[in-house]
Amino acid sequence: MADQVDCDQKCRSGKAKDLLPCARHEEVDFYPKFNSSKDRLVLDVLFDEKYLTTPDQYYITPTLTKNLDVETIISNYYSRFHYCHPFMPQKEDIREYLDSIPHKFDILLAMKLIGDGQTQTTYAKDVETVNYLVTNILDYSKQVGRDFVTLQSVLLLAMASHISSLHDISHSLLQCVVSLALELELNMVDRDAVPEVFMDVNGFVTERDPRTNGHLDVIEKLLSASRTSKISRSVMENTARRTFWELYFFDTISGTASGRTTSALSTKTVLTLFPKDIPQKVFDFKSRAECCKLVNDSIKLNMAIQDDKDYKKDLQHMKAAIGNWDLRIEDPDSYNSPYLVNSSGFVNEGVHQAVMLVNYAKIFMHRPFSYLWRTDVTRKSKDGEDDGKEPHLDAPARHEADSRKIIETRRTIDSASSVVKLLLDTNPAKILDRTPFFACSLAFSCLVHLSAYSWVETSLSAVNKNTKGLALLRDSVSADELETYTEYIKLELGGIFQISRHWALSSKLVQHIKDTLKKVSPKLFVKVQASLPESHTHVEVDPVVPEEKSATSNSSDSNNFPTTPFYDLPVDEIDFNQYEAGFMDLPLEGPEPDTGCGWVDKSGFEFEDFLVQ
Repeated sequence: MADQVDCDQKCRSGKAKDLLPCARHEEVDFYPKFNSSKDRLVLDVLFDEKYLTTPDQYYITPTLTKNLDVETIISNYYSRFHYCHPFMPQKEDIREYLDSIPHKFDILLAMKLIGDGQTQTTYAKDVETVNYLVTNILDYSKQVGRDFVTLQSVLLLAMASHISSLHDISHSLLQCVVSLALELELNMVDRDAVPEVFMDVNGFVTERDPRTNGHLDVIEKLLSASRTSKISRSVMENTARRTFWELYFFDTISGTASGRTTSALSTKTVLTLFPKDIPQKVFDFKSRAECCKLVNDSIKLNMAIQDDKDYKKDLQHMKAAIGNWDLRIEDPDSYNSPYLVNSSGFVNEGVHQAVMLVNYAKIFMHRPFSYLWRTDVTRKSKDGEDDGKEPHLDAPARHEADSRKIIETRRTIDSASSVVKLLLDTNPAKILDRTPFFACSLAFSCLVHLSAYSWVETSLSAVNKNTKGLALLRDSVSADELETYTEYIKLELGGIFQISRHWALSSKLVQHIKDTLKKVSPKLFVKVQASLPESHTHVEVDPVVPEEKSATSNSSDSNNFPTTPFYDLPVDEIDFNQYEAGFMDLPLEGPEPDTGCGWVDKSGFEFEDFLVQ
């Protein structure tokens, strides 16, 4: 690539002393090795002081920075991403914000990466370039060090990595950005402004004595860094609040990927108020944050169930909390909450994400008690030995029809169907206007509907044979349901497919679900496959002119990132994980699953026949 040639030339000419070593130079091991004590914070390891340098030595490959078209970056980012995730300054403030920041290549390029991904098909099958960009942008941030701009940049990189199916990278970056947010005290922005007795979103009660105010002001601390010192206080205060709540959301939704990970921020006291510069009717931060709390609690409930711990008290709490949310969703006026879609057709993306989260929580709450989960499966290694590999699953135990389990099964299915309703209410044809994280929600609901299809189909077969013990099912299942679930699955896959034109994770979700369909019901697979758009074997991308230039641009290649012949590979021949090697060696709990979503890869959905004693 151009940057490697550039680096090699400089090294041969003796000018390399003026640069930070290039990442891929064969004589320099630029990347930090994460094999140190586990007591060290990931943040400390990534932002090691030995990588800090002076501004005149900051280096990033000129390939990425030559003739950057800032106006196009702003236009793409704000027209296709900001309204779903509004944590950067408002559009009317962003130019002043950027102009006040010296050495801003990391935040500009991170915004460009997200904006280009949302507006083009460039990265859908080119994960190698996404990995390359994330690595180079992060290298620049490491030279600058820890500050608020770094935090925003790394958050964008973590998001881009997640939806590009670079999950080990995303997980590592998320750990870093959460640690940095806590170090910068983004959870304490309003600690001297909250009421004297204040209960935060996590349920922690703080009793504040106004006579003891005088903490070092968080905003002043944020503005004390060299890169942020010229940002106006009002802009910093607003974007700091919004960045914290965005991180709270992303940390939570990343946890739903495994079904066993809760947000680190959900365990902290939060004395940061909801943003004041964006009205709740435009973006509902409050509802989204409160629904994050529901998801974290539902995951804790699932963990207690799976670990065979007492869960009954937590279950009753969850049922009441979710019941209150169902009331709020159905009657926003009574709760002084904004509508999902107002009378002008405007979609409140904060409410959209809140409803998405509520349905995650409901599925996590109901599914363990339903026929759609292998609750009686024993996990053990073959031959009784722990060889470090994924344990295999014994066959499920036989059951008689149980009225309670039928009710929980229905509630699980209804929760998944609410995700479909959310898609329909906000116009499936406009799905690219929603958050790209919607793909994961649709994948989850699709697997619920697939398992529901299997349950109904096998239950009908057993009923038709007058199998003993299934009298309860005769009035509980109907052949008409199969057609409904078929249409739901088509719609969910169709929605994910549209997002897959932009981001690789959605491609993997589509492929995984299609593979599962083939195994569960070849007949259903044929029905679904016939209605889906044809999968493209490659994406047509012009590497010379990848996007339209704005009227203010005077360069023909200002947005030209490095490209490879990677686009010509069929989806099923792409190893999306091979590009993570060498990025970093963080001590994680274990490798991320193939899709990055544990509930997709190893969810234990019940696809076997409904067996009875």
